[in-house]
Amino acid sequence: MARNELGASFRALGRASIAESLIANVLKARKKTLGEEHAYTLWSVNEYSKILCDRGHSATAVSMLEGIIPTVIRTLGEDHVGMSMTKGNLVRAYSLNKRWDDAERTLQGLLSTVGPTHPNWISFMCGYIHVRTRMGRLNETEDDCNKDLDAISKHKIIPLDEPRTLGTAETLLEIYREQGREDDILALKIRVPALQIECKTGGNQFSLLYGTNDDGRAPSQLRHVI
Repeated sequence: MARNELGASFRALGRASIAESLIANVLKARKKTLGEEHAYTLWSVNEYSKILCDRGHSATAVSMLEGIIPTVIRTLGEDHVGMSMTKGNLVRAYSLNKRWDDAERTLQGLLSTVGPTHPNWISFMCGYIHVRTRMGRLNETEDDCNKDLDAISKHKIIPLDEPRTLGTAETLLEIYREQGREDDILALKIRVPALQIECKTGGNQFSLLYGTNDDGRAPSQLRHVI
């Protein structure tokens, strides 16, 4: 456990090569001592997939995560937190690999299993909003953006200045700007005071959370959202 946590710490610090070495060694050791289907081994696969995504190997991460899903279903069950974790990481890998249809379908499945009071609902909804925006379907996200902000305000799961809140508000801001809805923009600023309405480019926070660089790697500033 200590080496796995140490690897995660190095990843958070942006020291990806050290993190990759540590987590790869943990995964190898767990496969040998615990077996391919042990819960700790499956956890290590998830941790290693994050490193692969960080380093521009999202296609390999997709293959690894898709490969363990039947095992997770058989050993832990469809409703286990390990399944949500695996599918959440798979969504990130799909997105980095620009497999938007697969990301959307997976998020729809995740959202069908949890409600707005669930700790993961906001992350799943933010991902769902972002994926459809990247697919060129910005306007259809308006209702979900409002649902997301309503849940954040009501249940206070995350703060109003948290990146997922701001990313949702930025998406609404982009919709309102395209439609010339100045009154709604002012109301949105009151609703989310930390929103920078002077900025002319929408979705900056979601780009940091979910976006990719031109070479397919995740942004250098790591955010743990799913």
